[in-house]
Amino acid sequence: MTHGSKGGCSSRGGFALTQLRTLRTACALVVACGTMGARPASVPSPPIALVDLKRVFEEDAEFQRRMSELKSAVETAEAELRGKQEEIRAIHRRLNEASLVRGERAQLEKQAREATEALTLQHALSKKVFLEREAALYFSSYQRIQAVIRSTMHQRGIAVVFRFTDFEIPKTPDEIGKRLNAPIIAFNEQLDITDEVIARCAVATRAQDGDDSPVEAP
Repeated sequence: MTHGSKGGCSSRGGFALTQLRTLRTACALVVACGTMGARPASVPSPPIALVDLKRVFEEDAEFQRRMSELKSAVETAEAELRGKQEEIRAIHRRLNEASLVRGERAQLEKQAREATEALTLQHALSKKVFLEREAALYFSSYQRIQAVIRSTMHQRGIAVVFRFTDFEIPKTPDEIGKRLNAPIIAFNEQLDITDEVIARCAVATRAQDGDDSPVEAP
């Protein structure tokens, strides 16, 4: 009995020691895995920023100036087209006159047909040209603004800049849909560098125009 008791105690002691070693190994693995998965405290999260690109375009003096010139050219072309439309209407009015002889009527009908075809072609070409000019203006302005944003990023140590639109209170179903589908729901206003980008674009434009006077900060 005594021998059996000693053997049993020895067996229970060995089992307890094995459990203790297993527990220590498990704890070590947990600590190791936690260390591997954790982000080093000395490495900060990359900073981000937001820009309301729509407002930058609206307040960029260079873009607005060039867009105004393009709109003026469009208005001039439209006025020219309206003048030709009136000429065609005048031909049709003459065609309604009962005193026209047969040969004269045929000539006027030919003039109206050729003038209408020419007007249709001119309108299509003008529309194509102005759409291309508008697209080129937007793209070149975007590249210029993007360069200003990149410069701001490098100077401030920003890793990435996201575009967002600071919508006003939605009033129509379409505006509500845009608001609900916006990728950014809420943000810290300190991340918004829109005012700084607008000011930097103004400085760049004035420098390009040879104006060294300071720009008032927003």
